[in-house]
Amino acid sequence: MNRKTARGPARPPFELIEHPADVGIRVYGCDLAALFAHAALGLCSLITDTDTVLERETRSVEVAAPDRESLLVAWLSEVLWLIETEDLLFARFTIESLSDTALAALAHGEPADPQRHPYRGVIKAVTYHQLALRQEAGTWSTNITFDI
Repeated sequence: MNRKTARGPARPPFELIEHPADVGIRVYGCDLAALFAHAALGLCSLITDTDTVLERETRSVEVAAPDRESLLVAWLSEVLWLIETEDLLFARFTIESLSDTALAALAHGEPADPQRHPYRGVIKAVTYHQLALRQEAGTWSTNITFDI
């Protein structure tokens, strides 16, 4: 069944965008907390199919930065660090608190299992390339480029 809203089909939380050398996603959210959660889910979806990841473990994540864009990069970099150093994959993110300069969140997932989690690619880093948070008609959006 195709979910519909009063304004038409529901928009996905993120989508792939063309980039000549790296990989990018366009992320949407009804508020900044949703945007940050969807951005992290988009990052994880570039690594594996997040539908195959179970919520068996939770990690607490806290980051701070001087502005919203830097906070988004710090947040995604911390999620990427957890993926790389603890060999975890995540399927859901709960933003507990968010200001222009600080974020506290929970990342829900499980250890990577090559038998169950299809490998899609390696993300080396989150970049600032053309990063800008925008709000239009009550929806937040941004483009994020990842170094692969």
